[in-house]
Amino acid sequence: MSSSLDLSGKTTAELRTLIANAERVLADAKAPAARHAMAETLAAAARVQLAAKAPKPPVRPNAKPSVVRDLAKEGCATIADAVALLAKEFDLTEATAKTDTKQPHAALGKDGKSKVGGAEKAGLAAIDRYTSYRRGQDVAVLRLILPAGRTDGIDALWEAGTRKTGLEKTATEDGALGTVYSGSDPTQAINAYRALLAKMAPKR
Repeated sequence: MSSSLDLSGKTTAELRTLIANAERVLADAKAPAARHAMAETLAAAARVQLAAKAPKPPVRPNAKPSVVRDLAKEGCATIADAVALLAKEFDLTEATAKTDTKQPHAALGKDGKSKVGGAEKAGLAAIDRYTSYRRGQDVAVLRLILPAGRTDGIDALWEAGTRKTGLEKTATEDGALGTVYSGSDPTQAINAYRALLAKMAPKR
C-alpha cells in the first residue's frame, strides 16, 4: 500500500473509522508484520486527510495586519507621551476647562491611552488615534490616521488642527479639520498642536 494513498473522497466519519480499524490491527501482536505496515500507512494517510478537513479558526473581522497593529501601538505611545509633556506646560484638565466649556474633552481615554476616533470605529480608517482639547466651541486635535485598506502603513499621517464642535462627523471628511500640519513627522505635528494649545489652554 503506497504512502501517497488518496483518501480525499472520504468523509470525516469514514476517516475516523479507518484510523480506528488500523489502530486495532496495530494493537494485535499476532497480526503479520506486513499487515502492521499496511495499517500504519493507512492510519497515517487518514490522519493527514482528517487534519486537512479540520475547520480553520475564523478570522476576526477586526483583525489588523501586524504592521498596522504595531503602527497603532507606536502612535498611541507617542500621543500619550506628548500629552504627558504638554500637560506640564498647559492645564489640560477637564475641571479647568469646565469654567467656560459644558463638555470638556479628556486628553486620553479611560485606559490612559490615546482615544479611538470615529473613522476607525466605523471602519473608514485603519487607524484613527487622537488626543483633543476643547475650550468653548473650539477643539484642538492631534491625531494619527491611516486610510482603510492600507496594510503597509505608508500613507499614515500625523495631523494637528482645529474644528468647531459638531462639525466633524468622521475623521475623513474634507474640510472637517482645519489642519495646520499634515505629514509623516510626529514631532512637527506635536509642535503644531502645542501652538494651538497656546491659544486655547491656560499655562501652568
